[in-house]
Amino acid sequence: MSPSTDMFINPHASAHLSASTPTTASDRETIKQFHHNLPDFNVTPLLNVPTLAQQLNVNRVLVKAESSRLGLPAFKILGASWGVYRSVCAFFELAPAPLVPLSDLGRKARDADMTLFAATDGNHGRAVARMARLLGVKCAIFAPKGMYPWTQQFIKDEGAEVVVVGGDYDAAVAECWRVCCDTKGGLMVQDNAFEGYGVVPGWISEGYGTMMAEVDEQFDEVLKDAKEDVDGKEITHVVTPIGVGSLGNAVVKWAKTISASRKRPLKVVAVEPETAACLNASLRAGRNTTIGTEDTIMSGMCCGTVSPIAWQALKEGVDVSVTVGDGECHEMVLEVVKVELRDEEQREVEVGPCGAGCLVGLKKVCGDEKVRKVLGLDGDSVVVVLSTEGKREYPVPERLGT
Repeated sequence: MSPSTDMFINPHASAHLSASTPTTASDRETIKQFHHNLPDFNVTPLLNVPTLAQQLNVNRVLVKAESSRLGLPAFKILGASWGVYRSVCAFFELAPAPLVPLSDLGRKARDADMTLFAATDGNHGRAVARMARLLGVKCAIFAPKGMYPWTQQFIKDEGAEVVVVGGDYDAAVAECWRVCCDTKGGLMVQDNAFEGYGVVPGWISEGYGTMMAEVDEQFDEVLKDAKEDVDGKEITHVVTPIGVGSLGNAVVKWAKTISASRKRPLKVVAVEPETAACLNASLRAGRNTTIGTEDTIMSGMCCGTVSPIAWQALKEGVDVSVTVGDGECHEMVLEVVKVELRDEEQREVEVGPCGAGCLVGLKKVCGDEKVRKVLGLDGDSVVVVLSTEGKREYPVPERLGT
């Protein structure tokens, strides 16, 4: 059986990254401490889904459920908070460590009449707006024309101004940068890089490392809860959503760093909407390629260009790229996913469209004989799926199953 057209086996994939500068242990600890100091900090659960593992003929499927992170319904605050902190520190030429209290940064930022800027399809902008509120500064969020009205309202409820641009996500980024550069005290905190702007997206990607560190720390506990011997067990695969690639960048660096000390490399599966599959198109072309996009219920992944600072890592670190349709994603949102808790208790795990897309992607690769073999998916495989948002409102697709 040949792989489906919605899956691409990456010929450039490697067990190791050729030009990666991993975050040092001291930096990781600083970032972790920063996140732990934020109001309402919580470690999100890593949930065991044995019924799905049985269906897919793998040992374990573990879902990292980001439905409630620091008071917001998505993972984005991890990157946005660290990106804002580093950006404001740099603005005032302050060393990021030891940590500067947010109250002190806020006073400085208000005295400088600072305004935070970001472009977004939803969750990143809301997270930047939350950080602006914590600092007590102004915030302007630029959005593509297709952003849902309720998503705009969530951002406004954080105290930010929402500016809707007559174009797609890339157009919103360009306009945001133009206005920010013309604003005294303006500071753009964006998760994708472009010409003349590359440092901040790297900081945002670093912030996502906290989530991957949690996966490492939680893995043994999940096996113990399942009354399984942890000796010799390891995570073998990770499924991640791709938008501009900031999270994907963090995921592949985590995965390939782990692979360096293993005989069996940790494989990465990247998932995108079929109407906004910029990474898939770029991997097929062998170069970073900008594509046109169409609206998708996986709105946080509706991006036409892979961030340049993430491209090389993704090119070498993603083993298989998968695209999924809105209809099949919606059906997965509706599907009851049972997770196993201590003492054989069960509960449902909530997944939003971006998390559901990753579950659909996992089912696709497990169902294709050739792709399954390339990935080494078998009865011993332990797969981590990153479900990056909780359930939310979206327009139901007219066509289901595709």
